[in-house]
Amino acid sequence: IENKDTGCTQYFEVEAPDCSCPMINPPIGENVEICEGQIIPPLSVNVQNGMQVNWYNAPIDGNLIQENASAFTPSDQGTFYVENINPINSCNSLRTAISLSIYPLPDFLQNEIACSDDLSNYTVDFNTNGNSVTASNGTVNDLGSGQFSISAIPAGENLTIQIENEDTGCTQSFEIEAPDCSCPTINPPTGDDIEICQGQTIPPLSVNVQNGMQVNWYDAPIDGNLIQENTSTFTPTNPGTFFVENVAPNTLCSSS
Repeated sequence: IENKDTGCTQYFEVEAPDCSCPMINPPIGENVEICEGQIIPPLSVNVQNGMQVNWYNAPIDGNLIQENASAFTPSDQGTFYVENINPINSCNSLRTAISLSIYPLPDFLQNEIACSDDLSNYTVDFNTNGNSVTASNGTVNDLGSGQFSISAIPAGENLTIQIENEDTGCTQSFEIEAPDCSCPTINPPTGDDIEICQGQTIPPLSVNVQNGMQVNWYDAPIDGNLIQENTSTFTPTNPGTFFVENVAPNTLCSSS
C-alpha cells in the first residue's frame, strides 16, 4: 500500500482462503431385488436440498446414464452409481452404488407320473432348485438333493404345484394334468364248452387263468348273480350257459 502524499509504501501478505469443494454427502438409497418376469421398478435415492443427482455406470468416471433425477429405471439388472452435485459450483459427492438383482424363478423337471397299483391315486416325482413345495392335493415328500414326490393324489384330479426358492422369495406354479388311471383292457378267460349225455356225471367247467387274475362265475353276461368266486372251475347242477370273467384283485378291474 502506498501513501502518495508521503511516498511511503508497505506490503502486506494475505493468505488465500480454501475455496476447494466442501464435503458433500453421497445420496442414500436401497438395493432392489425382484424375480424374473416382474416389472423392473425404478431405483431411487433421497435428494438433499439444492443438490442435483446424476447416475453413472461406473464408480469413477464412466458414462452419465441419467442426469438430474432422483430415480432411474434400468433395462436390466446390474449395479449403478449415483452422486450428488451442487449445480452452482459443480462440486460433487462420492458415488453410492445401487444394485438391481433379478432372480430366476424355481425350475421344475418332471421325472415320472404314475398311477398307484389300485388305480385310486397317482404320484408325481420331480426335481427342482426350489426348496419349498406345496400342492393343491396329495402329500408332499422331500426326498433331498432337490428331488420331491407328491403322492396320494386322487385319480382324475389335476394338480397345481407351487415351488418357492426361500433364498430369493421367488415362486412359480406348475399345472399337472392327471394321468389316465382308468382300468386297462383285461382279456377274458378262455375255456371250452362241455357236452355230455344224460345220466353222465356233470364234470367241472374250467378256464385258463392269467397270472395275477381272479376268476368269477356268473349266471348272466352282464350283472347277474355271482355263483362261484375266485376259482378257475365251476361244477353246475344242471345244463346251461355260464359266464366267467377275469378280475384284477388289486384294482377290481375286470374283463368282459
